[in-house]
Amino acid sequence: GQYMEGVKGVTSTLLSWFMGIIISIYTLLERDSLFRMSRKVFGIFMKQETMDKIGFYIHEISSIFYRFFFGKAVDSIIVGIIAIIGFSVLGVPFALLMGICIMLFNMIPYFGPIIGAVPVVTVTLLVNDVYSAIWTALFILILQQVDANILGPKILSNSVGVSPFWVIFAILVFGGLFGMLGMIVGVPAVAAIRLPLLDY
Repeated sequence: GQYMEGVKGVTSTLLSWFMGIIISIYTLLERDSLFRMSRKVFGIFMKQETMDKIGFYIHEISSIFYRFFFGKAVDSIIVGIIAIIGFSVLGVPFALLMGICIMLFNMIPYFGPIIGAVPVVTVTLLVNDVYSAIWTALFILILQQVDANILGPKILSNSVGVSPFWVIFAILVFGGLFGMLGMIVGVPAVAAIRLPLLDY
């Protein structure tokens, strides 16, 4: 009973994260219409010059978030599908659920695959055996290297325009402040914060 409750809790959490990501993507797709409505509302209180400047930054910031999340979503879905197939071949328990876990954690740059590997390897160790857990860990390591060196660069290719230093800085600081959500949105948030500062 406790085991089933634990699986139910993990499934519910993963589903909530997945739905949150999907809703965020749809919101970013509607950014132009939302921006037009905002201009009409705030145009009552602000000068046209101020509105134009604010509009420029909002448009650039929304583009940064859109490129990042869309690119990472496509990358993560591909990685998740490969993971599900690989886990099924290796006999990993709950292969579909574990693949979705890898897919969701892959949204976090650099550290995501490592974080996602922990529950997968742990479940495999507890349900199967040590050798199965080792093969699973090796498969995830290879998959992460393929993603980091081939898939990720091709799909994302400078989507947010920040250096690796700022990526790691964003993950550590925003992750420390806001937890898992901060680790996901930290990179585009830092890129957005840096945008107006680059003009000075």
